Amino acid sequence: MLTGKLLVQRFYCQVNFIEYDLNYIAMSSLFIACKVEESHRRIRDIINAFHRLRSPLPLGYISEEYIRSRAKLIETEMIILKALGFHVQPTHAVLLLANYLRALDLSPKVGQLAINYLNDCYYGPAPLFFELPVQACAAISLSLRAHRTNLPDGWWLVFDVEESALKECVTCFRRIERVEEKSLDRHGTSKRARPSEPF
Repeated sequence: MLTGKLLVQRFYCQVNFIEYDLNYIAMSSLFIACKVEESHRRIRDIINAFHRLRSPLPLGYISEEYIRSRAKLIETEMIILKALGFHVQPTHAVLLLANYLRALDLSPKVGQLAINYLNDCYYGPAPLFFELPVQACAAISLSLRAHRTNLPDGWWLVFDVEESALKECVTCFRRIERVEEKSLDRHGTSKRARPSEPF
């Protein structure tokens, strides 16, 4: 799913948002992500999953809607691949995060919250604008703050991350969190405990 989200974000950084139907872009991005992550799914499975989001009734395999959706998905897949220059290999900060947590010898609770922050960051532009080590260190920084755990000043320098980049990324994560909190407040859902300050 993260790879699919990242492909959608990268695609819409290249093209005008209103030019292409978001449903087909999401469908095709998920289809590409399944291929890239070697978790192959048939086109039929992808179309059915998206159809179920709109209608509880099953989609017939010889129906006109299915045939149209299949053709549109294949066409949109090529549009995405061209727009991204066929560079669809995923790179996720969560892979680095596991190594960083081990290197810093942090508790599983700190690690889990850091993973949550990284997952949340895919709702915003952070994965597009910050390098992977910066994203991983920002997630760790916020998690450390939430758990009131301290590390020596400059611990992020061990991972070749500059303080200015780290602060920008933390700010970006916090913006996403504020949007999430407003959404939760609107729906009457309880909020997760998060730190009030980035450092």
